[in-house]
Amino acid sequence: MKTCSRCKREKPYEAFGVARSKKDGYKSRCKQCEKEVRELPENKAKKAAQDKAYREANPDKVKECKKRWNESERKKEYQREWQRANADRRKAYDTKYLVENRAAVLERQRLIQHTRRSTYREGDMPNGSWSALLRVYEKCLKCGATEDLQLDHVLPLAKGGRHELANAQVLCGDCNNRKNDKYVDYRDPAKGILVDTKTT
Repeated sequence: MKTCSRCKREKPYEAFGVARSKKDGYKSRCKQCEKEVRELPENKAKKAAQDKAYREANPDKVKECKKRWNESERKKEYQREWQRANADRRKAYDTKYLVENRAAVLERQRLIQHTRRSTYREGDMPNGSWSALLRVYEKCLKCGATEDLQLDHVLPLAKGGRHELANAQVLCGDCNNRKNDKYVDYRDPAKGILVDTKTT
């Protein structure tokens, strides 16, 4: 047991954050008190200023850190949990965005469809490709849904991607719509990337 230097309560060591510089290896304030101190207006403003200064001084490190986070399994799990917990909120946001930006959304869809039609001729996906994808990836690779599954192009056709198995992944309709024309690869590297096989 350890006594918090702020609230003076005796708590188990699990209630304290790790601090290698301390003799016992734990911070002097418990996690709850640490959180309360961080939430003080003056400390929040100070932390925001420090974070901004660090980002400006270390743009490459920040970029690499964001890249690792975006590719991590923790990020994917966080997104899945958020989607499940905020389904109604997300739906309301999407509806509001469509109403307020209808012209831009329709124009973007028109351009995507135009590019899709022209690009389909440059790539080819043999018969049975969709079934092959579903055998490997049995659910939406972003949220885990098993209904309304769709073929998504990892590198969107609008950005030069090809209509081929090596550029395909499985997403549900909602996740596919939200991904829109962004380049995001949700595939599991451990399962490999499917490639087209053609018989001559």
